[in-house]
Amino acid sequence: GGVSYKLYFSIPMERSEAIMAESVISFELLNLIPVVLDFKEAKENIISVTSDGKKIPYTFKNEHIIIQPEHLKEGRNELNIQFIAGESSLNRSEDLMYTLLVPDRCRTLMPCFDQPDIKARFKLTLKIPAGWQAIANGERIRVEYFNDYKLYEFGETKPLSTYLFAFSVGRFSYTERFMDN
Repeated sequence: GGVSYKLYFSIPMERSEAIMAESVISFELLNLIPVVLDFKEAKENIISVTSDGKKIPYTFKNEHIIIQPEHLKEGRNELNIQFIAGESSLNRSEDLMYTLLVPDRCRTLMPCFDQPDIKARFKLTLKIPAGWQAIANGERIRVEYFNDYKLYEFGETKPLSTYLFAFSVGRFSYTERFMDN
């Protein structure tokens, strides 16, 4: 039941720099079975997998992060995954970056249950260079300004298929009317 992702991406100004990211994936398990997340990236892109503040072991093979049932519980589970975002579905230029997650491409960006029938709520926070803007599926609820970056926080989306999750950051301007639709 109800899958949700709390996502954080730190987008550097330089497009050659890696995008550090974190995902808190929340889901229900009715039976204790291995949990299989899709992640079409190098194993090195996975920094850590934790649950309740403790590192948990996982295996990574064939584009899957597999967590054995002894590290899970019946009912609500929460996995915190720190990772380097995959970039094959990111369109990144000097001062613009946007996602294009056609069906089955979300797994190229981040660990997820990448099946269109598993709809999930997404709550996104982006750390971006100070001169940039950001838009996403969720409503913008907060922007915090720092010297050389800002934090954009977006409200939780309605349940979406993974390929509909989207955000764009860069040097652009938009009108508020566009944000309301």
